[in-house]
Amino acid sequence: MSEQDWAGPVQLTVEASSDVLSADDDRWIDEVERFHRELEDQLGRDVVRRETTPQPGMKGGLESVIVSLGSAGAFAAAAAVFHDWVGRAGDRSITMRIGTQVVKVSGKNVNDATLLDSLRTAMKAGG
Repeated sequence: MSEQDWAGPVQLTVEASSDVLSADDDRWIDEVERFHRELEDQLGRDVVRRETTPQPGMKGGLESVIVSLGSAGAFAAAAAVFHDWVGRAGDRSITMRIGTQVVKVSGKNVNDATLLDSLRTAMKAGG
């Protein structure tokens, strides 16, 4: 995405999930923590904010990450982290919300073109 195509700033709500591990499995909690650190490392702690929503019967609750993207470069960096992280295992997926639009990518169907096109469409419609 070029700077002239950029319609930002955009705020994404990002939730990671697994088809294999439950959300309260310690192994999955560790994987999600790594994902969040990767986002913070690549985008900066000032861009990434964590929120936890309590869930019945679940320790800690459902953790979401709010990512505030202020440039096309930040958008591309976030997309790269999403792609790399879900691409590591077919059971992983990320659900991203931009306004009212929802984009879900998984390790089974992720590729750069589809991810970027989906995010661009959601950004234009919901951002």
